Amino acid sequence: MNNYYINEETISNLRAIDESCNQSLLKELVKLFKVETPKRIVEIRRAAEEKNYTDLNRAAHTLKSGSAYLGADMIAKISKDIEMSASQNELPRNIETVINDLEHFTELANEYFNTKLAA
Repeated sequence: MNNYYINEETISNLRAIDESCNQSLLKELVKLFKVETPKRIVEIRRAAEEKNYTDLNRAAHTLKSGSAYLGADMIAKISKDIEMSASQNELPRNIETVINDLEHFTELANEYFNTKLAA
């Protein structure tokens, strides 16, 4: 089943790396995602409320990079949009909705990881 919020090709590539190296890179990345993503979202919300564009840019960039590496493409795309706005000292329109979308896609990604990557 294809998910529009997870790039399954990225997951496949990470699985292949795990298999070729006898490592558990994918599991470690998922653990990091589950711990760090909520922290970044809190930082994004706080920075947006304070209109602290430097912190907003940094938090969005960090979330974008980590999500993209793990194939959480919708989170990466939303984070990129936030990052681009923050780099111009602006907030995205409807920032609260945008942050709610980040939380929603984080929940979906976690559900995917819990069901598809359970070993």
